[in-house]
Amino acid sequence: MKQNFDFILFGATGDLASRKLFPNLYSAFCKDLLHSEFKIIATGRRDISLDEFKAKLEQSSKPHIKQSPDKWDEFLSHIDYISIDIDDINSFLRLKQKLRGIDSVVYFSVSPSFFIKACKNLVEVGLKDARIVLEKPLGFDLASCKEINDKVGEYFSEDKVYRIDHYLGKQSVLNILFLRQNNIFIENILNKDNVSNIQIFVYETLGVLDRGEFYESVGAIKDMLQNHMLQMLTLLCMELPHQPTEQQVRQQKIEFLKTLSYFDKDMSKNIIKAQYLGDKDHKAYTQELNVDKNSKVETFVALRLKSDTKRWHNVPIYLKTGKRMSDSFVKIVINLKDKSSLVLNIQPKYEIYFNATVKTSKGASSKKILLSIDDKNTQEAYEKLLLDVIAADQTLFNHKDELEVSWEFLEPVLKDKSLKTYTYESFSNGALQSDEILLNQDKWSENV
Repeated sequence: MKQNFDFILFGATGDLASRKLFPNLYSAFCKDLLHSEFKIIATGRRDISLDEFKAKLEQSSKPHIKQSPDKWDEFLSHIDYISIDIDDINSFLRLKQKLRGIDSVVYFSVSPSFFIKACKNLVEVGLKDARIVLEKPLGFDLASCKEINDKVGEYFSEDKVYRIDHYLGKQSVLNILFLRQNNIFIENILNKDNVSNIQIFVYETLGVLDRGEFYESVGAIKDMLQNHMLQMLTLLCMELPHQPTEQQVRQQKIEFLKTLSYFDKDMSKNIIKAQYLGDKDHKAYTQELNVDKNSKVETFVALRLKSDTKRWHNVPIYLKTGKRMSDSFVKIVINLKDKSSLVLNIQPKYEIYFNATVKTSKGASSKKILLSIDDKNTQEAYEKLLLDVIAADQTLFNHKDELEVSWEFLEPVLKDKSLKTYTYESFSNGALQSDEILLNQDKWSENV
């Protein structure tokens, strides 16, 4: 039975809300996945009327919907708007008056600097039983992450906190765990006896565009590697739980993250950082809007690591990500010791295939054996995760310990001020120096 709910959205006039949250809530509405009497209370700092806010959604959100617009006006009838000052308790009292005393979900699509104050005010007006959704970045290092977790934890218990990583809602990422659980031949090759190395790639052709100020505070390590890439690695390499309950899945993820370490004490041998250069048609990173001209913030990172477990002992794991790269894709490559490889294309086209060695009339050659292909009907990541929050299912959301362990693992990299920031040509495969972290005559496999 569908649960009725009030959905309170902080930051409703922002870019994420416009491009992702409202379009995906509309998608769920069109599929009849929401209770018929659901209510969305949009909040923002702007003192505008409800009609003005709906007019804004017409311009900023409606162009992003993928379903027929026939139900758009009906969807808008479920939306209310209130101007809120997060520092003002009276704003929260006015907000409470719009609620119906039923199941409440609070989504924070705002800066993490507002999380703690907003949580305090929500509890003070009697909303201690609401489920809260926290968007990344959840801090910028271990200390700030722990501070947010600890302070939020003073107001809301862990079972009420949903730390969202939209990669975990992608059907292609979800399928990593499903593949292992339901295909014994795949699960049985995922170990040190069969695997030569594991490589994960997240490439983007775009630069930082108008997000220079934000990117200066994060860089590629915090923006992609600390969350999305480590999460994909964890689903691929963690031990499978005996029962796929949300508690056991989350616990196995935490246990795996605790096993991560580096091959060398010298961080410069484990990681390469770099910035993209410009060309006649494109700016270099240091020429982008709101970027320090002397910035050392990385737009590219290649990292070598390992997992100190019986299953993965001494297997090299390589993570490589960057902006202004040769192509845009997310890919996992599991290179096997017999020179074959299992490839999981996560996006833009979802595919699973083996690069296998086969006999031909001319001798041995490599052949792509397709195991699975894109399902055009897959659910959008945000739609899946929003429905999970409404259903109070925490399986695909990060436990606080997951984030803290991943930050702890990266502390040596983040604190090492001696690491050099190299440069790389736009629309290439990144810094040439990244070859230096490869072991055992390994090669980068983004083009397999």
